[in-house]
Amino acid sequence: MPWLVPRSGEFARFELTGRTVVGRNDDADLRLDQHAVSRIHCVIHRLRDGSWAIHDPGSRNGTWVNGERIHHMRALKDGDLIGLGSRKEAATWEFHTEEPPPPRADRKRSDSLVETRIMVAASAAFAPEQQVEDTRQLRQDYERLRAAWEMVQRLAGEVRIDHMLGNALDALLDMFSADRGIALLRDRNGLLRRAAHRSRSDGRVGVSDTLLAEVLDGHCAVISRDASQDERFASAESIVAQGIRATMAAPLMHAGKVLGVIVLDSARSLVAFTEDDLAVFETAVRQLALTLHNLELADNLRQKEAERERFERLVTPSLAAQIASGMLKVERRGQTRDVTVLFCDIRGFTSLSERLSATDLVELLNIYYEEMVDIVFEHEGTLDKIIGDAVMAIFGAPSDQPDHAERALRAAVQMQRRMAELIAGERPALREPLAISIGLNSGEVVAGFLGSPVALDYTVIGDVVNTADRICGAAAAGGILIGESTQTRIGKHWRLKARTAIQAKGKADNVGVFEVEYRDGL
Repeated sequence: MPWLVPRSGEFARFELTGRTVVGRNDDADLRLDQHAVSRIHCVIHRLRDGSWAIHDPGSRNGTWVNGERIHHMRALKDGDLIGLGSRKEAATWEFHTEEPPPPRADRKRSDSLVETRIMVAASAAFAPEQQVEDTRQLRQDYERLRAAWEMVQRLAGEVRIDHMLGNALDALLDMFSADRGIALLRDRNGLLRRAAHRSRSDGRVGVSDTLLAEVLDGHCAVISRDASQDERFASAESIVAQGIRATMAAPLMHAGKVLGVIVLDSARSLVAFTEDDLAVFETAVRQLALTLHNLELADNLRQKEAERERFERLVTPSLAAQIASGMLKVERRGQTRDVTVLFCDIRGFTSLSERLSATDLVELLNIYYEEMVDIVFEHEGTLDKIIGDAVMAIFGAPSDQPDHAERALRAAVQMQRRMAELIAGERPALREPLAISIGLNSGEVVAGFLGSPVALDYTVIGDVVNTADRICGAAAAGGILIGESTQTRIGKHWRLKARTAIQAKGKADNVGVFEVEYRDGL
């Protein structure tokens, strides 16, 4: 790792990590207690290609590399001299790509030099009361506490990210007397998208790409007291077009990951924001990032729970648990699967619905659905959908089942026998005798989620599905017909009538089918 070594002759050296914040703030990685150094003065970080660069987010007195003040990202090389503060009072450090030799043990510290204190802080903590030596520190701690309290009050109880961000912007506008605020979040592709905005003026709310680049490249807060004259934003036409005079922006960061950016601006005053404001703003945005992260986790849990509940309506509870836990992966895109599709349909349903009242019809259908779906689950099939009086089930997806044709046929036989039981006996469960027909067909389908992001259903599509529906339509009341592709996948123990052919709608050729003889056993 590279090192920074003070040229003042001090013993202190500092090893750089992947991202090092330098400044007077208590939570700076390299803390320099010098008046000319800003609270957040500069950031040194490693780029993706392994090289190193330095970034000044808007310090009062500037950052200098080899005597030249920097305004944008600046690459660093071994031996570069980094000055922090005004040119005359700058604390100068040497940048080394490798660990330099240790200082001589007999070297004495110069008492005439301003002492450089280095403190690596894991987090910004409040100092104990007995350690507070001046009112400035007390005011700083109070302001940090007030900002956090104000933010928590605005965000308490929010469960929706968009509402939470809107409330957060309201709090920030009040806290800093800003005119406009905007929250941007990264989408699935890593692009920043507007998630919420607030404005106290009639002008449009926008944000400069140049400003965003400064924040994202440096991973730190940026302030500009006169954005229209700031050299960093000289090419940003949107700054001038929107009449922005002062602006602050900070990244929503959690665990080193940028979740988004919060931007505040003012069109009224060149001194709308101060460095103290920037420190409080960054603290508030850090709290906001944690809240955002927690809400995203809660959203993910809700989505997984909704997915589990959805699958519990489609598959057996044990299979739903495997899917929810990730043991069984169901891709959100189409997969080619070899399955058997089962259709079960009530014969004479139209005349039945004309004869019964709506209440009696719903009661009858609920009994029918419950019994048929239970049998599908008993044989570890998947309920695809209920279409009017028809039940469509899949065997062989989403879980692989080499014997899916056997499972589907056993389920079909049990369905027919169960219907006979429901209308038999002294007190039949069905007051109206129902007759069902069942059709099975096997082959390759495309299986996966279909629908909108908020209403996805697992289903299968393909010619196999359409043909299974046609076969069911050709089956007699109380009968089971299977396609030739299903017949080749079942064992020899099944008793089948000789092959016949049916004319299926939408098919140029006749479809070969077999009728299953099940009434006297298999």
